[in-house]
Amino acid sequence: MPEAGDVMITRVRFADNEGSRIRPALFLFEEPGNIVIAGITTNSRMKKKGSNHKSRRDCSG
Repeated sequence: MPEAGDVMITRVRFADNEGSRIRPALFLFEEPGNIVIAGITTNSRMKKKGSNHKSRRDCSG
């Protein structure tokens, strides 16, 4: 079983549940019946709908 902080290659479902891809992810923790991960990407323009997160580029002005 992975430990918090481990990087893993896993199948990640798209937010709209219309498919999935094999992607790297950071293992955060496990809870009953669920594994919580954070996706790893080099896409600095990726933004979740409704997110208030701004990239460094967005914050420069």
